[in-house]
Amino acid sequence: METKRFQIYKCPVCDTVVEILHQWSMELVCCGPAMVPLRAKTRRQDGWADHAPSVQKVPGGCRVAIGDSPHPMTKSHRIEWVELVADGRSHRQFLCPSQPTEVVFTVKSATATVRVYCTVHGLWQSTIRRIPVSASSPKFGQTRMACS
Repeated sequence: METKRFQIYKCPVCDTVVEILHQWSMELVCCGPAMVPLRAKTRRQDGWADHAPSVQKVPGGCRVAIGDSPHPMTKSHRIEWVELVADGRSHRQFLCPSQPTEVVFTVKSATATVRVYCTVHGLWQSTIRRIPVSASSPKFGQTRMACS
């Protein structure tokens, strides 16, 4: 099986999630069976409103907000990480339980792909062709937390 850069895999036994950084032609294995490539869900699938990443330009970067309403952020059901891919670079922010589902990336790009990983509903993705400018200021203090 051929892997691709930035592809996400999940172990069917222990739920470990990995991202491919270097493409190769070997099977990815964890706990015995082969890891399963995750297919990102898009706006055409049920649950989109709860996991939809939206992106806006803010002073100093891009703000990514998740969902039309606040997503649960408990230990067992939460947005674990948000990734913004722009200009060939991947930027990721991990979120802690009870943390708001909004992050700011110091990235200045007109286009981006955003991926969101929900611990219950899996991987969600949106490609933004033209990032709109936000009228409000970013909430920088909420994006840096150490999870325990």
